[in-house]
Amino acid sequence: ICCIVFNIYYIRSTYIYSKKKAVNNFQDPRKKFSSKFDRWSIYSIFCHIVTIAASLSSIIYNFYDDKSFIPISMIFMALSSFFHTILLLRYLKQKPQIMIIINVATTSIIKIFEFLVGCITIFIAYTIFGSCLFGTYDTTFRSFIDSAECLLAVIHGDSIQTMFDAAELWPDLSRWYGIIYWGLWIFFSLTIMFNISISIFEEVLTKEIYKTAREAQERDHAEEAAR
Repeated sequence: ICCIVFNIYYIRSTYIYSKKKAVNNFQDPRKKFSSKFDRWSIYSIFCHIVTIAASLSSIIYNFYDDKSFIPISMIFMALSSFFHTILLLRYLKQKPQIMIIINVATTSIIKIFEFLVGCITIFIAYTIFGSCLFGTYDTTFRSFIDSAECLLAVIHGDSIQTMFDAAELWPDLSRWYGIIYWGLWIFFSLTIMFNISISIFEEVLTKEIYKTAREAQERDHAEEAAR
């Protein structure tokens, strides 16, 4: 409640200040207010309202004894925690060096998404291929979901040796089927897909570092000129 009051007071003070400045300089008060106003305040008010709603629902419902469903208060608490985590970006912006990773992720997400569209197509095809080829021999490929989980685990370097060992246990198939299958997938996921993703982030990171350094240099020149 205190945070909501402080944010409302900030919005009011900013509006009064912007209006006086605009009138004195013959400017549009709305444009002046828009340039001075921190829009994170609106999001902050929303986050705190959700938190208050979560607390009130927790008191009213008192965490239902019936465990067959998720209590409404727990849903509100989860949403509140999620929104407040995003709100931390407001304070990280005060330190450009800390914000580099956020800026890199934001800028590169479109390129990564475009790249992953092609990767997902190959991933789905490879999952279906594995289910059709080994579904009756290995529990790993007994369903589409199990196959997808296994391939995702291999992408992150997990269970690689286990998968090659399992390829030797199929009685009606040559062990080379499994070796070739896993070898191609490991080459594609760990060598091609992984390295291209890193190169995309590295490219954006390099641009972001140069941008941060240039902005810092411009601020230093502006301070020197002011002196």
